[in-house]
Amino acid sequence: MKQQRWSDGLVFYTSMRGEAPMNAIWDIFCTAGSLYFLGLAEGSPLRGGLDISWGAELHKGELYGPIVANAYELESSVAQYPRIVVGTRVVDYLRVAIQQADESDPIDAINSQLASLCSHMIVTDLDGFHIIDYLGESFTKALFTEETSATLFTQAHSFVSSQFEEFSATKNSKLAIRYKWLLDYFQQRKSLHV
Repeated sequence: MKQQRWSDGLVFYTSMRGEAPMNAIWDIFCTAGSLYFLGLAEGSPLRGGLDISWGAELHKGELYGPIVANAYELESSVAQYPRIVVGTRVVDYLRVAIQQADESDPIDAINSQLASLCSHMIVTDLDGFHIIDYLGESFTKALFTEETSATLFTQAHSFVSSQFEEFSATKNSKLAIRYKWLLDYFQQRKSLHV
C-alpha cells in the first residue's frame, strides 16, 4: 500500500493487479477503518471515501486518474460527517468476487473468502450509502482485542457525545444532526464493545 498527501488530505492506494486482488481491498479496509476508529478515540475525526477505478502512478507517490477524483467525491460530497463511505463499485466488485468464485481454484477461493470478510465490514448508513462498519463484529474481531476495542469505543463514544452536545448547544443544526447519526451508530454497536 502506498500513500499520497496534500494539504489536509491523505490517499492510500494499492494496485489490484496480480492473482489475489482482494488482498488490496482487505488492506485498504483495515487501514481506513482502523485510522478512523483511532481518530475518533483521539478526538481527531476523519472522513473518507473508498472506490475502485483506474489510476496511474506517473511519479513515485503521485497517483493520477479517475480513482483520485472518485474517492475525493465520496469523501467531500457524500461522507459529509465522520465516516468512511464505500463506493458502489467496491460493493459490486465484492459481490461478484463472492458469487463467481471457482472454489476448485485455491487463489479464487482465497479471493472469495477475503471478499466475504470485506463485505461483512460494510453496513448501509441511514442515507442509503455504504460505510465501513468499524464498530461491527467482523471488523473488530479481525483487528482488535476485546480490551483494545472496549477502550477505543469508550474514548470515541465520549468524543462523539461531546461533539453532539456542543453542536446542539450552539444550535449548529447541520453538525448536530450528523453527530446524532454517529451517536446512534455507536449506541447500536455498544453491546459489542462493553
